[in-house]
Amino acid sequence: MEEFQIKYFAENLKNIAKNDFGGVGKLAELVGLQNLSPYTKQKNPIEPSAKFFFKLAKLNVDINKLLTGNSFMDKEVSIRLELIEKEIIQVKDSHKAEINAIKAKLFDVLEENANLKEKAEKLEAEKEVLLSRVSAFNQTVSTKTLKGT
Repeated sequence: MEEFQIKYFAENLKNIAKNDFGGVGKLAELVGLQNLSPYTKQKNPIEPSAKFFFKLAKLNVDINKLLTGNSFMDKEVSIRLELIEKEIIQVKDSHKAEINAIKAKLFDVLEENANLKEKAEKLEAEKEVLLSRVSAFNQTVSTKTLKGT
């Protein structure tokens, strides 16, 4: 392992010990050591042996996560999330045409409604004109009827 990788390993080991075992001391106890400081110190941590990895693996430590910071499960979940995201986009795209068609129909209905309202207003105005003509006609008929008697 390179120096950078060993320091990264040391940081990951501390995080795993804290998150999964309740602390570095508890993990040290479980692997049969007094402490893990040789592996976790900031300056010049020692390179872990195969035996050390084996002890960690027996404790179900995710070695991939220990070495890289990413667990196998993280990658699997990440891949699944990517697939789900792609599926959502496909569904959205497949329904885009339907959504646009519904929007167009809605626009047509709103436009038709506006036209019907305009026609109703014109008919109402025509009705008023016709009512006034009928009223005038009735008055004329009444007046002629009265004069004729």
